[in-house]
Amino acid sequence: FYAYYDEDRFVGLTYAYRKGNIVWWFYFAVCKELRGKGYGTEIIQQIVQQYKDDVLMMDIEDPKQVADNSAQRNQRYNFYKRMGFDDTEAAKTFDDLRMIILSKGGNISQANYEMMLDEIWKVYFLNKVK
Repeated sequence: FYAYYDEDRFVGLTYAYRKGNIVWWFYFAVCKELRGKGYGTEIIQQIVQQYKDDVLMMDIEDPKQVADNSAQRNQRYNFYKRMGFDDTEAAKTFDDLRMIILSKGGNISQANYEMMLDEIWKVYFLNKVK
């Protein structure tokens, strides 16, 4: 986890999971009232620099899937595309929610995504049992 601040003001947070040279940028949030002020762009630039020798991947809600938050999904997708992330062919549906994979620094295959999902679930369940 990384927390981001502008002096004393909390701006947002990220969570990344590494497996080999793939870094799954698992969670990213900027405080709602601070969105559109350049913080997200700055955070992404920092993360891209931090993991410049790795392949970054992230999953986002499919902007093509009809949903109540379709406008937000499209905004998010277009933002990441502007930041240099590529749409991959990898995707997965959880119940009724379809997630697609974006990457930067290399391609992510469906097999890569499935491997990362398996790793996350193993960590989650091992910690849950303890």
